[in-house]
Amino acid sequence: MVCYVDSKLFSRLLMSAGIGLIIAALPAAAGEIPPAPPSEAR
Repeated sequence: MVCYVDSKLFSRLLMSAGIGLIIAALPAAAGEIPPAPPSEAR
């Protein structure tokens, strides 16, 4: 039995998975950034 996968469909699936992973990782990456120190008001 031969399993044929359309290359366009496969590339679209990989692209969607990659974009989903990036979007899912953004809040975690943003949470690790320390807040900027408050500027001194004179």
